[in-house]
Amino acid sequence: MQIRLVIAYVLIALMVAGLSAGVYIVRKKRKAKRGGY
Repeated sequence: MQIRLVIAYVLIALMVAGLSAGVYIVRKKRKAKRGGY
């Protein structure tokens, strides 16, 4: 078992998920300010 490889993969997955979530939240806030959804 390559524990380091698994940990690195999990960290990368978390980073990608965090970035996508951040972009989604920012887009939602911008739409709310404009008076959209």
